[in-house]
Amino acid sequence: MNNHYTLSSNSLQVIISDLGAELISVTDHLSRFQFIWQGNNDIWPRHAPVLFPIVGKLNKNSIQIKQQKYSLGQHGFARDLRFEPIEIYSNLIKFMLESSEQTKEFFPFDFKFFITYEINLNALSITYSVLNTGMEKMYFSVGAHPGFNLPTSDIKSYQIIFEKEEFPERYLLSDGLLNGEKDKINMHQQVLPLNNDLFLKDAIVLKSFKSNWIKLLQMDGKFEIHMDCPGFPFMGIWTKPQCEDFICLEPWQGIADSVGFEGDISEKEGILCAEPGHELLFNYTIRFSAP
Repeated sequence: MNNHYTLSSNSLQVIISDLGAELISVTDHLSRFQFIWQGNNDIWPRHAPVLFPIVGKLNKNSIQIKQQKYSLGQHGFARDLRFEPIEIYSNLIKFMLESSEQTKEFFPFDFKFFITYEINLNALSITYSVLNTGMEKMYFSVGAHPGFNLPTSDIKSYQIIFEKEEFPERYLLSDGLLNGEKDKINMHQQVLPLNNDLFLKDAIVLKSFKSNWIKLLQMDGKFEIHMDCPGFPFMGIWTKPQCEDFICLEPWQGIADSVGFEGDISEKEGILCAEPGHELLFNYTIRFSAP
């Protein structure tokens, strides 16, 4: 049985599960609009999974660490493990996942992974903190994968706006792995109009991401998701092909393997390194405007 925890402000009610410390609901008090995708086994069963200790898919679903191979599924294991709530307030909750014999079967490092949710009016701040509790360097990635409900099922009526002009190209995937190919996307300065065809080639993967914020909005409505995500070098934008019900905005500190990659985790693109006893922090904030 999963335990659910509720945060509240004058504007929003937020619910988080201890399974994966996953955000599973954000509702507007006034309109009762549900901002978070509620999951559908036939489409995508999750809500807003946290990606750790890797982001994306690994070549052959394995990673080499200190000359040993470890099996590790797409996006890592944190989203499927139970976190311990260590601080609980009406507007803030902090969870912890600690390394164990179970995690060391897939990832041989000692760590504490903290996730903090804090609500203030219509803004939800999410902080990831990764503490290396071991005696050697720890290599990892972390990222977010929140899915947002669209108030009307017409993807052409939405657009994504970036703070800065991004390279008008995406990095393409083959079976979840970067295949070395790029494709132009129809971006007008800082605006990306959405349509079904964008997702026929899987997620839109952007590298060298420069914008400090990104927002999803309905062109003729009040609905808006504004995400402040400074310091995230990769951004994923995704929904299922031909699905017009939700969009994921995914700030990442890491990225999928390239096809054929066989190197050590320390050589992987988008990998982070925490020295022994050091803690790395990453934060993003979502502001919700109801339709």
